[in-house]
Amino acid sequence: MRATQANLSPVFVLFSDPEGQARAEIAAICATPPSEEITDENGVVHRLWIVSKKERILTLREALKQRNLFIAD
Repeated sequence: MRATQANLSPVFVLFSDPEGQARAEIAAICATPPSEEITDENGVVHRLWIVSKKERILTLREALKQRNLFIAD
């Protein structure tokens, strides 16, 4: 946000995950320290995780591959 001087709002995606595969992978990612953490002028904390481990990306991709994703913006 500082670099672009823009309010980069998140995009929310809804999907069915009955086996919890995507949820488990996202939880594992979020259990690590964020790559960036910024508190905006309203006191809202924004955290960013950079996912660079190929195994994590492939696991999440596989979990979402056959799902319908709905953008909830």
